[in-house]
Amino acid sequence: MDTEHAMQERQRSTQPNRSPRRSFAITVAAILCSIVFILAIGALGGVGALSRAYQSLGGHTLLVDSNSKSFGFASPGDKVAVAFRLTNTGIKTLRIVGCKAGCSCTLPRNLPLELGPNESRNFEVSIQIAEGSHPSSPRQVEFPLTVFTTDTAQFELPLRIKGEIR
Repeated sequence: MDTEHAMQERQRSTQPNRSPRRSFAITVAAILCSIVFILAIGALGGVGALSRAYQSLGGHTLLVDSNSKSFGFASPGDKVAVAFRLTNTGIKTLRIVGCKAGCSCTLPRNLPLELGPNESRNFEVSIQIAEGSHPSSPRQVEFPLTVFTTDTAQFELPLRIKGEIR
């Protein structure tokens, strides 16, 4: 019986003595530290730095200035274009090898696109706004786009293009 009691005592002494309240406090402190870190990066880096910091924390080496772009206003029959600024923060060359658009009216340009280490380039996408009935009131539209990359941390990069048709 003494050996069983001694084994139980040893197990208790090797396990950390954390109450649920202490574990919760540690978790909250870790979350707050992460938030403060991201906000500090954003404050020091200017526009877009917060998004880049968040992506970088996730292990991504391909960063985009914004996952959503607006073409503003357009009329049926117009052709509009937007550019996403892509940056390779890694040490290996990355390639944008293709993309899938939610609509056949969405056309990517410059594919395949190659980005060397620490290189930034624009990835341009044009949209042909369908001809047809003119809306009686302006309507918001959104075009989803998925970019396929050789970034092992992020093979797919979801993007959105939005605007208003008048």
